[in-house]
Amino acid sequence: MKNKENKMSVPASVWESIVGNDGEESHNEAVHEDSETAAAKTQDDTPDQDVAAPQEHTHRLKKSLRRASEKAKERKEEKKERKFERQMQEKRNQKKLAKQQKYEEARRKYYESRRRGNKITLWIGYVMIAVTVVMLFIWAGQYFYQIQKPEAHGTVTVDIPANATGAEIGNMLEEKHVISNAFVFRTALAVKGDSKKLQAGHYKFDQGITVKEAIIELHKGGNDFATVTIPEGYTVSQIAEALKKADIKGADDFAAEAASYGPLTYMYGPEPAQVKGEGFLFADTYDIPKDYTAKQLCDLMYDHTDKMLSPEIRREAAEKKMSLHDLMTIASMVEKEAKFREDQVPIASVILKRLEINMPLQIDATIQYALGKPKEHLSIADTRINSPYNTYRRTGLPPGPIGAPGMNAIKAVLAAKPGEYLYYVAKPDGHHIFTRTLDEHEVAVASVKG
Repeated sequence: MKNKENKMSVPASVWESIVGNDGEESHNEAVHEDSETAAAKTQDDTPDQDVAAPQEHTHRLKKSLRRASEKAKERKEEKKERKFERQMQEKRNQKKLAKQQKYEEARRKYYESRRRGNKITLWIGYVMIAVTVVMLFIWAGQYFYQIQKPEAHGTVTVDIPANATGAEIGNMLEEKHVISNAFVFRTALAVKGDSKKLQAGHYKFDQGITVKEAIIELHKGGNDFATVTIPEGYTVSQIAEALKKADIKGADDFAAEAASYGPLTYMYGPEPAQVKGEGFLFADTYDIPKDYTAKQLCDLMYDHTDKMLSPEIRREAAEKKMSLHDLMTIASMVEKEAKFREDQVPIASVILKRLEINMPLQIDATIQYALGKPKEHLSIADTRINSPYNTYRRTGLPPGPIGAPGMNAIKAVLAAKPGEYLYYVAKPDGHHIFTRTLDEHEVAVASVKG
């Protein structure tokens, strides 16, 4: 049997030609397996089977070799497939990595572009804010320079020293409520370069003007002003004398101008007044440029009267069904008759009562006005003079006021009502005794004369 097995041995060159180098291990396994199988069968076989055994063994060996060859091919294919899979995976990984790198690069460029855009946007924002601030500053400057005014009304005088700075002038104007903001005044001077153009002098300003208006006045230069006080009750002729004493240019022509010039509609009553401006040149203290003409002087005082007759005063007069002309006429008589303020309302009540019952007013002050000069004691003859202002001979009011009433007299007339008294007489101290009947009045007169 040993010789038969040797005969059945397959040379290595034959094996390699069948399965190749990769099948060596399978060949050894197959030979080992077939040898064991053949040995086992040799022990069991009978001598009759010795001839057929080698052929069968060869057949099984070839079969085993083919099987081993097929497995070897399968492993080789599997190895190729794994290698191919690895290559494909590497390619996929490379593609994925390239894609990731491309994405990261695009993302980096995006954020870089966004950062650049943000910087540009930020700078644009800064520019817009700066422009807005500048525009607001310009608008605010224009507002305070040309529009904004302090809440003040009236006139004030300001003395500007020769060495005053723009800041000092601005502070003076703000303190006197001429302008609202000294800082805007200083800024306007700095921007326009006008500080050296301001002129020293004596100025009269209306309160509540703009910075622009104040600077214009300061460029013109100060005028020579005179402060003139017009006492309450003064007539046009007395006002003219006060203006002459102050050396006002238009003082000589003032009385004639006031007699013929009357721009206010309520200056006119039912009959012409002897002097149109009488009673409507408000009694007050005025700062008047010395070069003012007679017409400028009248306009200054007329304007002041129109301001002093406030909407409230006009409303109260309308409620009493009293014209402004009548109000000023009655107030002028009260101003002349009452030496003390506490007598003003009672005297106004007597006048209103006499008007109500159509009784002559018999106001001594109207006679003195008609005479053209004050007189301490009136005679019977004086009360009989022929004049529309003689309230002894006529009923109702005279043609117009007999002097410039003060505000207290005006308010006294508005506060008064027709009362129970029809008479009054002045005591030596200037206070009055008020009585209801003529008999009571004569007793009062006798007591006063002693």
